[in-house]
Amino acid sequence: MKKIACLHAHHSNIEYIERAFEVLEVELIHFVDPILSRRIENDKGFGRAQAQNKLKNQLKWIAESNIDAVLREVNVSSIVNQF
Repeated sequence: MKKIACLHAHHSNIEYIERAFEVLEVELIHFVDPILSRRIENDKGFGRAQAQNKLKNQLKWIAESNIDAVLREVNVSSIVNQF
């Protein structure tokens, strides 16, 4: 079974992804980090380069967790149609 990692800004997004992928035989592994989006929106001292570096490090960490793919699409239906 393929393992797909999903990085979420909020835990409430997990349900949407689970429903979209329920017809497929894949294992979804969810990672949630609400801090990054809050820092981007609310911390004027937290620049674009810092946000990009944080996201790059998170994705690297996730990729090292024995997964087959990382979900990065906002439009989940387009991904489901690829299977």
